[in-house]
Amino acid sequence: MSPLGFQALILALYSQYKGYIPYAGLSAGWSIFCTQQIKYMEKEKEIHLIHYLGKRRALVGRYVKCFLLDLLTVGCYGSWGVTGIRKYLIRNIQIGQDRLAYSGKGLHLFLGIILFIPYCIVVVLLFTGVPYLLFVLMAALMGYIFNGIDNGMFRVLVMLPLDLALFFTWCCYQLEFKMCSYVSWRYVLSRLSWRGIRGSFQGFWFRYGFLCIYRTGLNTLSLTLLTPSSDLVKYKYLMERSRIGKTPFSVQSISIKRLFLTHVKTLLLFPFTLGLSRFWYQAALRNHQWNHTAVGNLRLRSTYTGWGLCKLYVGNFFLLLPPFVSFAYFALILIYNFILKKFYIFSFLELPVVDMGVIGYIVCALLFYAYLAVFLPVVVHRNARYTTQHIAVLGDLELFFEAQEAQKEALLDEPVELPSIDFGFVFPV
Repeated sequence: MSPLGFQALILALYSQYKGYIPYAGLSAGWSIFCTQQIKYMEKEKEIHLIHYLGKRRALVGRYVKCFLLDLLTVGCYGSWGVTGIRKYLIRNIQIGQDRLAYSGKGLHLFLGIILFIPYCIVVVLLFTGVPYLLFVLMAALMGYIFNGIDNGMFRVLVMLPLDLALFFTWCCYQLEFKMCSYVSWRYVLSRLSWRGIRGSFQGFWFRYGFLCIYRTGLNTLSLTLLTPSSDLVKYKYLMERSRIGKTPFSVQSISIKRLFLTHVKTLLLFPFTLGLSRFWYQAALRNHQWNHTAVGNLRLRSTYTGWGLCKLYVGNFFLLLPPFVSFAYFALILIYNFILKKFYIFSFLELPVVDMGVIGYIVCALLFYAYLAVFLPVVVHRNARYTTQHIAVLGDLELFFEAQEAQKEALLDEPVELPSIDFGFVFPV
């Protein structure tokens, strides 16, 4: 008997003991109804938990191997190492009785990084160099016209190109990050499969990039009141272009009143909780997104909690805090000793002089690298375990598989053109 039916039965017995015969009959009837309804729901909507079967020690070993070979090859092995870690994580995720599979290649990630560097240079020069050049020319022209006169119009006209340059710089980096995330997500999903059914992703990255910039502008103008709506719009845009086989994901559009109230409450509590209150909004957002997402006859169920996310990310923060603090300290000393002090920049700052020599700085960098190689996989393992523990699949997996099997194009043995560039911006957790 389900817990709901059991509680109703206890209520019926207690009511009969107290002499409340009408309430006892009502409770007994409610008990029978709840029991039958739960049985019907369990028959129609089977619950399939998602399990992460990876081991922390094995993941640490892979990270250490990746970091060591990355050092020996001067960064060249990193693409293959990251791909191997991604394969290990994805192949240890089990839905029902079957694990996921991943067929990505390190060469594709390496080529993506090689292409990303000149792309960044071109975009930065195009979107930031030209406005800054206009700023210099405008300043020179206004200085010649006004001839050094302190005029308010002079300052406005000179600062206008600078503001334009800053705006284009922000848009540039937004587009770059969204483009890389979009392309990486398309690559990962196309190499992901379950029981021979491959995923896919459609759409154009620049539309998503401009959508993110547009929604960010709306959030700013509305003083973040439109943030929940913007988060759901971006999520829906991505999910409705994602497919498993030939079946697209669908996101149900419902009222976001509860999510909006959670957003406002956590914003008001933000200064008093040092920002920790926003974990409750993140949990509510993920539950809202996943609980209204479906693919075919399958639905998703999410049970994230604000307290759970708070413990997870605060623990991750303290795991990674020591290496980054030490690295930032020694980097500051290095910059001060060899750059700022040499050119008499910020010479009035009395920073401690730590003369460790070149060997000392190399040793500190290696220690930071080693600490990161050991504790970063612990953070990744914690994230993977928490994520899979709080997401489940509702529905008949066999019925979904039979529907996909009828579409021969969805199977891996069919020749399908796949994207061959991965920028590495998407990680499983």
